[in-house]
Amino acid sequence: MNFGWNRMDGSHCFPEGRTCDRSGLTLPIAEYPNGSQGCSVTGGYVYRGRAIPAAAGIYYFTDYCSGALWAAQRDAGGVWRHTVALPGPGGNSGYGSLGEDESGELYVLGLGNGAVYRLSAASP
Repeated sequence: MNFGWNRMDGSHCFPEGRTCDRSGLTLPIAEYPNGSQGCSVTGGYVYRGRAIPAAAGIYYFTDYCSGALWAAQRDAGGVWRHTVALPGPGGNSGYGSLGEDESGELYVLGLGNGAVYRLSAASP
């Protein structure tokens, strides 16, 4: 799949104001503007584990600048919405990467301390 980098930034031509050819590209299903909620999305995983039934089908990702762990899911009208699942302190003290085990359980890497956290029912 071609997600468009470096001629696209999300669904927008890059650099800003430039016209670009979008043919053959896979555009995002959800995005937010740089600066308002973050600046650099780190892709994640759809939760498919069994430990948190309420999280089934939710896509979890992080952003380097906000440091938060985000959750994205479709609303009743089919529109993708995202909310902060776990706030981060920002900058290089937030969450930096995600992983998934063979059972579909998700893990998040802490940037500031290098700890690996398992998403649990106590997490939103």
